[in-house]
Parts: sequence; structure tokens; C-alpha cells
Amino acid sequence: YKSLFRIASPSFVLRGSALLWGMFFKGSKLKVENRGKRFVTTAIHGAPFCQPSLCSSIGGGMLSALEHAGATNVRLETHQCRSTGGDRCSFSFQWN
Repeated sequence: YKSLFRIASPSFVLRGSALLWGMFFKGSKLKVENRGKRFVTTAIHGAPFCQPSLCSSIGGGMLSALEHAGATNVRLETHQCRSTGGDRCSFSFQWN
């Protein structure tokens, strides 16, 4: 998979992750809601529950995937966890 990271754009990597999401998390979907050359916004839809520690782990995995795909200075701009209110967990990343 290292060669894939070298040729794929960062947001493409998260789109691919969204396609594989169902193999690991039954009943929910990871959707890339908005993306551009230097940003991506994702959300987890249909999850029956969430805990801040799970959200933190998922966000860290996304950040790591973006860095492996060549994004530099990645930062989590906004994050909303379903456990603190709302209907889904969402993550918004930006990079240079």
C-alpha cells in the first residue's frame, strides 16, 4: 500500500478509506462530504453510538492517512463527536 500513498492525493486516500469503512464498522458509513486540494471534510453517518475516545482514534487515523499521502502540516480544523450532541461525528482537516 505504500506505493498507493505515493501516487494518491490526500483526499483520494480518505475517499478510499470511506469505501472500506463498512468492513470494520457495521451499520455506519464514512462519507467524504467536501474536499479540495488542501482540505477534506468527512462525517460518520448512521453510527448507533460513539464515545470521545473512539472519535479521537478515528480522527488520528485520518490524520495519519493524510500525512502518509503527502499532506504536510495537517491539522484538524473542526471536530464534532456524536456523544456531545448532534446526529453524527464529523471531521474537517486542512493541510499545506
